[in-house]
Amino acid sequence: MANHTFQDKKAIVTGASDGIGRATALALARQGAHIVLAGRRQNALEQVAGEIHQLNRKTLIVPTDVTDQTQVEKLVGTTIEQWGRIDILVSNAGEYIRAPVERLTKDDIQRSLAVNFYGGVYCILATLPHMRRQGSGHIVVVTSMDGKKGIPPDAPYAAAKYALTGFVDVVRQELHGTGVYVSNILPGRVDT
Repeated sequence: MANHTFQDKKAIVTGASDGIGRATALALARQGAHIVLAGRRQNALEQVAGEIHQLNRKTLIVPTDVTDQTQVEKLVGTTIEQWGRIDILVSNAGEYIRAPVERLTKDDIQRSLAVNFYGGVYCILATLPHMRRQGSGHIVVVTSMDGKKGIPPDAPYAAAKYALTGFVDVVRQELHGTGVYVSNILPGRVDT
């Protein structure tokens, strides 16, 4: 029997050009969702969109760098303008930035926080008002097991993922009972 939970839901997936984001976008489409594909690489997003179209699902491609809050707001605004609602946000974009502590640079830390912390925060902040007005929605944030236990030499990555994991936990608690659900996914090492 098919699962109709996602039938005709409107979902944004960041980091959708490859890896976990691509796999998530395709899995949601197979379950009947329409997908907004966000990422930095237009060509890769177009390939994923082609696969989703073969599943008879709609797609929007919105090239987005999640480190730029204005681009994230445009992503959400375009989705609302085109489809009228956002049922699911999968905030997945990330970058594996690692270096032994003795060799860390300010740029390593800033880049990791920009992508792996602020990128997720910007997505939540842009999406949440729409879901609150709807009285429904599901925010899914992909962090990492590094957000619970850092492993050398992952200090910049772990720091950002710890921060995002904590932020998401607070958001989940604050939204309890509102009709907007929050899930934090903490994958270990994956080979997609």
